[in-house]
Amino acid sequence: MKSTKDLWGGAAGDARWAMLVPPAPGDLRIVQAMVNTAAAVARTDEMASPQAAADWLARWGLLPAATEVSETDHRRLIDTRDGLRALTRFNNGLPWDADAVARLNKAAASAPLKVEIGARSTRFEPAFDGVDGALGMLARIVVAARMEAVWRRLKLCRGDDCGLSYYDASARCLRRWCSMERCGNLSKVRAFRRRHRR
Repeated sequence: MKSTKDLWGGAAGDARWAMLVPPAPGDLRIVQAMVNTAAAVARTDEMASPQAAADWLARWGLLPAATEVSETDHRRLIDTRDGLRALTRFNNGLPWDADAVARLNKAAASAPLKVEIGARSTRFEPAFDGVDGALGMLARIVVAARMEAVWRRLKLCRGDDCGLSYYDASARCLRRWCSMERCGNLSKVRAFRRRHRR
C-alpha cells in the first residue's frame, strides 16, 4: 500500500473535489476519497464502470494495476461507497439510512479481516487479495478510525449541490459544511429566501 503522504495529490489526480476539501488524516483519506467519487460537485462518477473502479482502486493502492473487476464486484464496491456515504451523512446529524448500511455490511461480509498480534501492537489486515482485500482494507480503516474516535469527524457536506466528504477538524466537531465560504453561505442564503417566500 502507498504511504499516506502520497495518497492525495498523486492518487486524486485532477479530480475536482480534491481541490475543494483538505484530506482527512492518515488512511482515513482513502475512505474520504471513495465517498467523494460520487459527490454532486464532482459532476462525474469516478467508479462508473468496473474498469473505472479498478483504475480508482489501483491509484489508491488498494488493488494491483491491471486487475479486472467483475460486474458483481463492481456492485459490491458501489454498495460499499453508498454505505460509507450514508455513515458520513449520519455523522453530520442527518437520518440513518438502514438500507444503505445493510448493503455495506453485506458487501463487507466476504472481505474478512485477520488479526496480527505483535509484541506491542495488534493489527487488523485483509484476509484475502483482490476486491475482497480492497474491501477488507476499507473496513480496517473504518474500524481503526472508530477505535481512535476520529470517525465522527468524517462528514458529508449538507450543501444541496455538494455532497463532498470533509474532515471536521474543529475543536467541538460542529461544522455542517465542507466550506462556510462556499456551501455554508449558499445554504444560509437559500434558507433565508425560503423563509421570506412564505
